Amino acid sequence: MTRAVYPALENPFAYPELAESGLEAYKLPWLWLFAGPEERENHFVDVTDHVDGKLAAIHIHVSQHPDIEAMDRTVRGLMVRTAERGGLPAGRSAEAFHVVEVNGAGTIAGF
Repeated sequence: MTRAVYPALENPFAYPELAESGLEAYKLPWLWLFAGPEERENHFVDVTDHVDGKLAAIHIHVSQHPDIEAMDRTVRGLMVRTAERGGLPAGRSAEAFHVVEVNGAGTIAGF
């Protein structure tokens, strides 16, 4: 999935239809990787105000969840535990990411 955006988005020849529309290639500053190993997590985002929206989106695929109430409990619990790992205040919910700097002062862009 990462290769769908990087490094192709930096290549002005990868998506000629975008260039034809006047959109230039973009130098990606960071990749935010989701659902990786916990030991790689280095950025936590407080999503407490968005948990219900996330669950509503999951409910659109309710046929894929034989026990929707258990799924809700599981997702809520995971997000609370993620917030705890990230050092957020008690009762908050979070998503965790492994953020990798791609084009920065300490990187060699393009490799």
